[in-house]
Amino acid sequence: MVESVRPMNKGYGNSVTIPFDVYTEEIAKLVLLSLSETVAARLRADKVRAEVLAVGIKRSDFSYSSHQITLKTPTNITSEVYKLACKAFVEHWDGAAIRHLGIHTSRIKDGINMRQINMFDSMDYFKLEMLDSTVDNIRKRYGRDSIKRSSLAFGAINHMSGGVQEEKRKVDYSKIEVI
Repeated sequence: MVESVRPMNKGYGNSVTIPFDVYTEEIAKLVLLSLSETVAARLRADKVRAEVLAVGIKRSDFSYSSHQITLKTPTNITSEVYKLACKAFVEHWDGAAIRHLGIHTSRIKDGINMRQINMFDSMDYFKLEMLDSTVDNIRKRYGRDSIKRSSLAFGAINHMSGGVQEEKRKVDYSKIEVI
C-alpha cells in the first residue's frame, strides 16, 4: 500500500566516532553538546518532541552500552536535551576511554506545546524555545556554521557533530565526474 503522507519518525538520534580517545567528562560533555544541537534541531524542524532520551557509549575496546532517561514532559529544547544527555552519561559512564558517543530519542510526540507545570521549576521554557527558534532561523538563512556556541567555537570538536562530515558537506558533487 502506498501512503501519500510520510509517517512520523519513531525516533531521532545522532552519533559520532571521535578521532581520539576521550578520557575526561569535560570533553565527553562537549561532544554531547554538539550532538544535542543536531538532535534538538531535527526535532524542532519536524515540529515534534521526544519523551525518552538515551546516550550510547562505545569504548576504545569496541564494547557498547547505553542508558536512557524518561522525561516528565516531552521536549525539543537544545539545553534540556543536553542537560538530560549529560545526566544519562554521568549515571552510566564507567571511566573507560570513549571512541563513540550518541544521543537517541524515542516516544516522539506531536509538537503541541504541552508542558506539565511544576511550581518548583524556575526554568523559562518559553524563552528557551524562542532562543532555539532564533538560532534555527539564523542557521537556515546564513548556513549551519553561521552561529556556534563559544565552548565549541575553537576546539577540536565540531559544533554540530554527527551526520555528514563537514568536508563532505562542502563538496560540490555536480562537478565530480563519475566513470
